[in-house]
Parts: sequence; structure tokens; C-alpha cells
Amino acid sequence: MSRLIALADLIKPLLNAIHIVIMLGLSAIAIYSLTQRRNLILTLFTAGALLGVSITTIWFVFSLQSEWNIVLASPGTRQVAYLFIQFAYPLEIVLWAVTFILLINENLRSLSKL
Repeated sequence: MSRLIALADLIKPLLNAIHIVIMLGLSAIAIYSLTQRRNLILTLFTAGALLGVSITTIWFVFSLQSEWNIVLASPGTRQVAYLFIQFAYPLEIVLWAVTFILLINENLRSLSKL
């Protein structure tokens, strides 16, 4: 079991990097879609995705240091980044919840029109 935990910790930076790339791609598509047509749900999705990318990027930097001993930020910068995460993460949860609630409501309204 300890080997599996060690393996999970070792690949954590790689998984964070994959998450960042995927969410940046989705954010780029969402931003392009917003330039074509304004939509509250898509705006909230984009905000949640970009906030999530910011948080995951900070965790990526932290995990590079803790798992691979690659230091990219000074201790003061890491403390400020950690404070940012502590305030931004609850906001990200609220953004995603509101986005999905609005999406479900829109879907239910479109189904009731049928």
C-alpha cells in the first residue's frame, strides 16, 4: 500500500499538468464561444475553469517542489499563493455549483417547452 501511495505522489505533478492543459483548452474554446454569443452559463463556466486552472497551477508548483525537489518559487511567494488558494477554492466551488444549477434549469426549461 505504501508503494501505491508513493507512486500516486510521484505522478501527482504529471496529473496536475494534464489537468491544466485540458482546462486551458476548454477555457480557450469557451472564450472563443463567448466572443460569438454572450451567455451567462458559459461566462460562469469560463470563470470557474480559469480559476480552477490558477489553483491547479499553484498546486502543480507546490507538488514539483515536494515530490520532485524542483523549486520554482520563494517561500514568501509560496505563502501568498497558498493564501490565494485558501480564498479562491471556496469561490471555485460556488462558481461550479451555480454554473451547473443554471445549466440544469435551462435544460429543464427547454424540455418543458417540448
